[in-house]
Amino acid sequence: MAAEQHSGHYALLSFGDLRIAFSQADVAQIGLAIDVDPALRDGKDCGALVSKEARWPVYSLDAALAPALTLPERRRFCVCLRDHARGRAFALSCESVTALTIGQEMTVEDLPECMQTPSTPLRQVVTGDGALTFLSSATSMADYLAMLEARGE
Repeated sequence: MAAEQHSGHYALLSFGDLRIAFSQADVAQIGLAIDVDPALRDGKDCGALVSKEARWPVYSLDAALAPALTLPERRRFCVCLRDHARGRAFALSCESVTALTIGQEMTVEDLPECMQTPSTPLRQVVTGDGALTFLSSATSMADYLAMLEARGE
């Protein structure tokens, strides 16, 4: 497993003990979970945020990345992500969202082989800041959500 030195700015989403970071370039906006309209639920999402810019289906994933059809009370934020490669827009609910800058003291490595599956949206792991953080992208996560929808999970 090759360690890489990365630098960059990320949005760090926390779901309990699970931490997933997305490039800030993938983040379109951050909304409040209280503004999610459950009447706009369609498929595996738990409703939608609607803004002048777009309709953002909101997904609430647990620590195993399984979707919930309702927003847990502890989820306060929705991070709206845009998959620029394929033109998809969606949001993930989370307990907190903070900025993460990956600096020289941190190491980015590929996922361990036992975690590498074609369907996982997690691509790499960051160590060195005292916590385990996974890196993903809007494209990887959108592909994962589409796969869940297609399989009916």
